[in-house]
Amino acid sequence: MWVPEAARALALAGAELIVHPTTWTTAEAMHVAATERTEENRVHLVSVNRLDDPAGLGSQVLRADDFVPGQPIAVMRYPTGYWTRPGFEEQLLLELDLRESNDKMMGHHLDPLAKRHPELYGVFTAR
Repeated sequence: MWVPEAARALALAGAELIVHPTTWTTAEAMHVAATERTEENRVHLVSVNRLDDPAGLGSQVLRADDFVPGQPIAVMRYPTGYWTRPGFEEQLLLELDLRESNDKMMGHHLDPLAKRHPELYGVFTAR
């Protein structure tokens, strides 16, 4: 999640949901990097963590919420998050609307993917 181009390349290829198996090493990876990848690409992110995670964190689901006109910028920057408790084997059941990932707007006239240059990410998307 620290490398933004991987999630960006998936979003540009049409991904609506990214499943991310992980071992969190810091709280910042979970609360900062994963949140940013969700918001800047407007895709749902499911991070599945180990029960014996060294950072003591659980798994998480971040929703790429729709843009709501009149919403303050500070609210637009943070997706809705859901978490499991660290160290507990439990399920987190959510119904994600994949259409939310098709709405790339983060504000009036602000589409974070429209300004991207996918030709620069060829190394990540080459088969």
